[in-house]
Amino acid sequence: MDLIDIKYLIKHLVKLNLNQTRLNSNSEEWYYFMHIPKTAGTSIRYMLYDQFSANTVYPNNVDYYFKNNAKYLYPGDFKDHYKDILKPDIKVLIGHYGMFPIRKCRNQKPRTFAFFRNPVNRVISELNYSSKKGRRYDGLTLEEKILESKKTQGREMAAHLGYNPRLNNLEEAIENLNQIDVVGITEYFSESIELLNKTFDWSLPNNYHRNKLKKSIPLDDAYMKEIHEYCEIDRIIYDKAKELFFEKCKAKGIEINS
Repeated sequence: MDLIDIKYLIKHLVKLNLNQTRLNSNSEEWYYFMHIPKTAGTSIRYMLYDQFSANTVYPNNVDYYFKNNAKYLYPGDFKDHYKDILKPDIKVLIGHYGMFPIRKCRNQKPRTFAFFRNPVNRVISELNYSSKKGRRYDGLTLEEKILESKKTQGREMAAHLGYNPRLNNLEEAIENLNQIDVVGITEYFSESIELLNKTFDWSLPNNYHRNKLKKSIPLDDAYMKEIHEYCEIDRIIYDKAKELFFEKCKAKGIEINS
C-alpha cells in the first residue's frame, strides 16, 4: 500500500459514510471492467475511482484493502455472492470475472471493456510480479517458475473470454471478444484511454501508471522461445484484439502514435 492507496482509502471511507442517491440496476446503464491481470488494470482502477463515487464502484478501495485483503474476490466466490455484491447502487464492476457478469448478473448487460497486451510481455510481467517476496513463485527456481507459468499464463487472456483448452473453443472466445464494447491495448495506453472516453462519454484522467516493473528476471533465448510457444493461444487473441482496437480508433478519429 502506498500514498495513493491511502488517499483513496480515506476518500472512499468518507464518501461511503455520506447519504448518496441509489441507482436502479434494472434501468440504469452499468459497466464492467474485465481486468485481465498484468495489462495495466490497476492504473485503470484508479482512473475509475476518479470518475465514479465510491458507493457506485465494486470494489472500492475499502472493499479491496479492508474486506478482500488487497485483491479481487476469486471468480467462484463472486459467482456465489454476486447478488449481494451488486447492490442497486453499483454502477461499475471491476474484477477477474471473465464472461460471467456479461451473461448472468443483471437483466441489462453491462457495457464492457478490457485491455489486452502482447502475451509474451504479459507473461514476463507476471513472472516478475509473482516472484516477489510472499507471492506464489517466491522461492522457486527459474525453471519451476516457467513450468508454473506454462500451466495457465499463455492462455490467460483467452480464458477470460471463455476459452477452455479441453473444449478447444478458440472461435467461441473470439466471438466473445467481439462482444466487448471497448478493447484497449496496453501498448497503446493513451489512445486506449481516449477510446474509452469517447465511447462512454467519460473523462478518465491519464495520470496513473501503477505497478511499473523496476527489475526484470533475466531470461535466456531458450526460455524466451518456450514462452513464445506456450503463448500461442493468447497471441491469436491479442492479434484479434488489436484489429478491433485499430478499427474503433479509426471510427472515433483517434490518431495512433506508433
